[in-house]
Parts: sequence; C-alpha cells; structure tokens
Amino acid sequence: MASGWRRWIVETFQQWIGYRVTEKEILEWMQAQGYITSASNLTEVQLYALKRPGWVQVFRFQIEARDQQAKMRRLFGALRSDERYGEPQICVFATRLERDHQLQQWSVGLIVRR
Repeated sequence: MASGWRRWIVETFQQWIGYRVTEKEILEWMQAQGYITSASNLTEVQLYALKRPGWVQVFRFQIEARDQQAKMRRLFGALRSDERYGEPQICVFATRLERDHQLQQWSVGLIVRR
C-alpha cells in the first residue's frame, strides 16, 4: 500500500509542477507546424536526459492534436533544449519506436533518467 501511495504522490506532484515552459514550447511549435492545439492533449512530458550543469536537456512527450485536415493524430515527440542557445529542437513521430531512436541519438554522452 505504501508503494501505491508513494507512486500517487510522485505522479500528482509531477503533474502539478510539470514542465510549463517546455509544454508551452511544444504547443507553440506544433501550432507553427500547422496543428490545431486548442483541443490538444499533451501528456507524458518527462525529462529523459541531461548534461551537467543542466543546460542541455532532452524531453519525451506524447500529444494528441488535430492536423490541417482536422483529423485527430496521436504523436510521440522528442525535444532537445540547450538553455544557452535559442529555440529547442523538436521532432514528432507516428510511433514510439521512432521517437525512442531519436531520444537515444540525442542523449549520447548525457545522463539518462532510469
């Protein structure tokens, strides 16, 4: 029971705190790519890897958004950000496998979250 309670606390805290700036960057990028984000569902935004002292960060995410034909699409994304230099790099894929491959490429030499 303690394990379930601990998991619930961690998940609730992560959702409450979240990565607001990262989420905003993802939604703005999706909109710039032609997706309709007003009714989108952005989930699983999680830090995947980082490089000390924390400027370089790699995130993974999942999003459901409408494309230009108003068809709802479920996409799996990766974001690489270097806080010292400009805009983040964002890629979205149709499958988790493609996204995970991109995450592995971007996280070479970084500290990867277990």
